[in-house]
Amino acid sequence: MTTLREAAQQALKSLRGYRRELGCQQPCDAEQALQAALEKPKFTLSCGCPSQHGGVPAYWQRDGSTAFGMICEKHWHEYGARSEA
Repeated sequence: MTTLREAAQQALKSLRGYRRELGCQQPCDAEQALQAALEKPKFTLSCGCPSQHGGVPAYWQRDGSTAFGMICEKHWHEYGARSEA
């Protein structure tokens, strides 16, 4: 089964090939839109970092209370996060 991301990558590859066949140098609007969508991060983690693949489920202390969420490895260490209760 093809994912939406894989379909977008295939469409982008096809558009680029077609453009080359025509001898066009500049990418078309659809090509630019697909490229931008593929470069955009899928997730924004609880620490505020963008991510394509998700983060680490964790809890940590913030402003005197416990925060929960998905964070990146950098913030895992910076926050002193834990994954077990």
